[in-house]
Amino acid sequence: RSYMRSSLWRARRWWWYHTGRNQCEDCGAELALHRWSVQGAVQTVMSVHHLTYARLGHERREDVAVLCWPCHCKREPWRSRVPAP
Repeated sequence: RSYMRSSLWRARRWWWYHTGRNQCEDCGAELALHRWSVQGAVQTVMSVHHLTYARLGHERREDVAVLCWPCHCKREPWRSRVPAP
């Protein structure tokens, strides 16, 4: 949990957002990096889903999926009870 709140995690998340297509890998929705950057209902805030925790803290790009919050909730249904990031 502390890693997910760290500056290292924020930097990786930022990198994956800016080097990607800024789209959800599941549904193709246009993504925004932060809630405050969302303009209208066109974008949704990005979420990073770990496909494996084998390299937690040293993730490679193939270890994660960049998703919108609804798609992240579909992959992990328990998340639908947690407020969007």
